[in-house]
Amino acid sequence: MDQIRRQEDAHKTIHEVRRSIKRIRAVLRLIRDEIGYSHYLRENLFYRDVARRMAPVRDSYVLCQTVKSLETNHPDLISVNHYACLMDHLSLQIEKDLERFMESSGDFKQVLEDITQARERIDQYCELRNGYVSIRKGIRRVYRRGRIHHSRIGPPFDVDLFHEYRKNSKYLQFQMELIQPVYPKLLKAYAGTIDKHTELLGDLRDYDRLDLYIQNALPKEIPSTTRKKLLEMIRHQKEDMLVKILSKSQMIYAEKPKEFIKRIKVYWNHYYQLT
Repeated sequence: MDQIRRQEDAHKTIHEVRRSIKRIRAVLRLIRDEIGYSHYLRENLFYRDVARRMAPVRDSYVLCQTVKSLETNHPDLISVNHYACLMDHLSLQIEKDLERFMESSGDFKQVLEDITQARERIDQYCELRNGYVSIRKGIRRVYRRGRIHHSRIGPPFDVDLFHEYRKNSKYLQFQMELIQPVYPKLLKAYAGTIDKHTELLGDLRDYDRLDLYIQNALPKEIPSTTRKKLLEMIRHQKEDMLVKILSKSQMIYAEKPKEFIKRIKVYWNHYYQLT
């Protein structure tokens, strides 16, 4: 809410609001069994839909940033004029998406009003029980789903599977950040490992979107030879990232859900015995 009220950069605001919403949805998953499924479902769908209203603006902006990164890392891949043509085309798309968002019912003012109403609904939730029992199932469910999705990812790259895997891993990261005071050194490091891992997953997703853009929406001014160069480079980038992702993922989901939850419970109980 504060980000929206004092926004100076629309794209930064959209990024921060969407990130905050992911954290809220991680909390909802943490306490789902405590607040009841109907409360959880209503609020989870609400925040999902708020984030989706801003998604096109964010996606076009990230696509533009990916092309900038491409130009920085591979300046000799295509001509300066072709890079400029790409940037002009994408900048125009960003303006259109932002204008569409600001003119629709999903602009910042409406988002702020919706979130304000959602904040008032918190009082309707049941009172949470004190102790590990109130969050145990929520952590286990997120970890288990992330581990299931982890078992399904791998060559060939499937964007939908990776999206689900990344989404659940982000929820796990945010949950570990929330409870990290019970064992700060270890849980903070674990959450940091997940954060770096999901950043790489995000980069892979961005390159996949760039891949689709080049195949389906590349400006006609850019010749087919340049298109082939770009697609070939992106293919190599995705393959390299995929190898790194698969090697790191083993560290995050090494334990079975039952063992993972038992270990977190030990940290929790030890912390409260000390305090």
